[in-house]
Amino acid sequence: QEKKKRLELLIEIKNSISDNFKGFYLCYQPIIDSGSLRMVGMEALIRWQSEEFGRVSPGRFIEWLESEPMFYELGLWILKTAMTDAKPFIKENSGFMLNVNLAFPQLQRKEFRRDLLKIMSECHFSSRNLKLELTERCKFIDDSVLVNVLSDFRHIGIKIALDDFGTGYSALDLLIKFPIDQIKIDKSFIDDITTSYPKQCLLEAITTYAKNLGKEVCIEGIEEEDVVNLIKAMFEVNTFQGYYFSKPLDIEELKEWDKTYNKQVYSRKYEEELPKCACQTGSVVHIEDYQRVK
Repeated sequence: QEKKKRLELLIEIKNSISDNFKGFYLCYQPIIDSGSLRMVGMEALIRWQSEEFGRVSPGRFIEWLESEPMFYELGLWILKTAMTDAKPFIKENSGFMLNVNLAFPQLQRKEFRRDLLKIMSECHFSSRNLKLELTERCKFIDDSVLVNVLSDFRHIGIKIALDDFGTGYSALDLLIKFPIDQIKIDKSFIDDITTSYPKQCLLEAITTYAKNLGKEVCIEGIEEEDVVNLIKAMFEVNTFQGYYFSKPLDIEELKEWDKTYNKQVYSRKYEEELPKCACQTGSVVHIEDYQRVK
């Protein structure tokens, strides 16, 4: 019965793509500057729902859908929809970044670059505002092919991020092997970081390594204020992303959230750094010392 229900779900999703992407919609999670704590970007996340199945988690269908030829068309729809939705934010902030996940079937298609440029032209979307995130399943592409494709994107001004860094196939040597602009550090690296000295040391090593290579760092999975304050004080990171700031929202909800959030940023004073006695060396400090000085 479970297999039958899953098959019916997948058939329904497949039919939805053929029916002008019926039931599909995008949500966006804000990306926050670590210094000003203002929204400087957003990540597009695919969602699907129907009357029969309700809202279905992407984890139940994305991996399967990637193996279907029609997934390519869905990927183009995601890019076009996300670029259209991002335009009002870019109008307010010329440096605003739109992050979109790339799947390996897209990168394998020779016409992807042509189709991407066509969508950007139709949407009047600048390459400097687009960041493409590599997902774990991109490991199925030959390294030399992937290097050439990514180098081509960067040549026209598109940024490249390595998603879920530190999990799955992600490793430090990928920063040398591939033309990457940013790493997005997985939530597992900051779980319990306020009480785990080994995790503080590990994050220090990764962020220092990335900085020395000229790569930006985004910390994902931020859920608590103490974690924000600790990371701001102790580590070299550029941006934050997580439920502490906002869950993924549809575009209209995001616009309302942005207005409210900006007022909060204006009215609230954030601690920029710890006193020099605690962090003048830039080295990792124990959480007890951090709390005492704070």
